[in-house]
Amino acid sequence: MSKIDAQDILSIHSCIRVVVLSTVNGDVIFSQARHGAGPVLPEEEVRNVMNMRAEYLTEVTKRTNHIAGKVRHIMTSYENFDELVVISGDRFLSITLEPKLEMGTVSEIASKAQLMLGSSL
Repeated sequence: MSKIDAQDILSIHSCIRVVVLSTVNGDVIFSQARHGAGPVLPEEEVRNVMNMRAEYLTEVTKRTNHIAGKVRHIMTSYENFDELVVISGDRFLSITLEPKLEMGTVSEIASKAQLMLGSSL
């Protein structure tokens, strides 16, 4: 088992701005922005957001997996950026991306991140 870090995820693609890995309990394992990608939020703010996201994603996964199967990743598009959340076991990887990427690029990033997370369990 190899340990994954923020640089591993940032190296997947140059359009990745920020990465945050947390547990389903909302504990932040790492949080890092690409140099020059803008301001990084204080760790306490990151922790609060990840706690809320973990609760939501955990509940959605429980309620839908019998119909749709396990959730592998979720894409949310905002005005200023896109967010890709990759789920593996009891961990959630939030990847903030440049906005309006082609879906093929997003799928490629999700697949590579999923493989990295899976190999580090």
